[in-house]
Amino acid sequence: MKIVQIVGGNEDGGLEKHFIELSNAINQKFEIYVIAHKKYKEYLNKNINFTELDLSKSRNNPIILFKLQKILKNINADIIHTHANKATHIISLLKPFINSKFIATLHSKKSNVKAYCRADFVIAVSEYILNDIKDSCAKLKLRESFRVIYNGVNLKNNTQKVDNITSNKNFKIASIGRLVDVKGFDILLKAFSEIDATLYILGEGKDEFKLKALAKELNIDRNVIFIGFVNNLEEYLNSMDLIVISSKREGFSYVFAETLLSKKPLISTDVADIKKIITKKFIVDIDDYEALNKKIKFVINNYDEVLKEFENSFKFAEENFSIDKMVDKTIEVYKKCLKN
Repeated sequence: MKIVQIVGGNEDGGLEKHFIELSNAINQKFEIYVIAHKKYKEYLNKNINFTELDLSKSRNNPIILFKLQKILKNINADIIHTHANKATHIISLLKPFINSKFIATLHSKKSNVKAYCRADFVIAVSEYILNDIKDSCAKLKLRESFRVIYNGVNLKNNTQKVDNITSNKNFKIASIGRLVDVKGFDILLKAFSEIDATLYILGEGKDEFKLKALAKELNIDRNVIFIGFVNNLEEYLNSMDLIVISSKREGFSYVFAETLLSKKPLISTDVADIKKIITKKFIVDIDDYEALNKKIKFVINNYDEVLKEFENSFKFAEENFSIDKMVDKTIEVYKKCLKN
């Protein structure tokens, strides 16, 4: 099977992480071609056939469309798999001129999903995302082939902990992500009033100085430590007692999957498919810092009981959030499409 993976942007988020890890993993079994911005080449296996093409510009650029059509004609792949809106839109325009099966993965909610409805098969990274696209495509009467495949997480089963964590509190809480408004770190800081713990914020972003100023204003800065970006996330997860997700919007949360695979309890806002996997007791409404405060205190005061309540969630993660599961299910979709 000859497979092309295409991504249109040039950012560094969950979508790009998924695209890179999926390409590298499938490359162990099949011939893979990748068409993407040059920045991604260093993260891909050396034996992947990489073609540099900057698709981050206008999705209707005739020169880009012509170049891409020529590249795809030369490859003559069995499967073309696009990730996110831009790449999917471009391939939907070229579909009449290519013979390959067209698979598209939707990574987040979008207001316009018409391009996805032209694909031969649509993969969504959560039920939360899938429901909208199924409704939209039904109205357009364009297609009925859909499946949820959760993003796989490549944890190394490392049991080491971070040895340089300093804290005057015994209970350690972490929140992980880009320091931007959509991640809701401001709500988490407001929720941290009178919490007997240390909060570690892992990540970097444009809101860093604003969030540090807010922590100081709230008089919690002594108990909040901004770590920045880390390469050893698994070791930090091993060092924590609780993870908090305060996001306002998520397509699929890698932090959620990584936390459960590390067998750590978490509290989260009601985003993506989280309510299908953990009990409502540990879910709060978006922007409700008072409820989040109460949940954190409950976990601290009832920790052993909480760990027992997460046993089924930990098991679900083991069965659904591995790289191997993601790859196997994706290949099943490829084979199904080639049969049709």
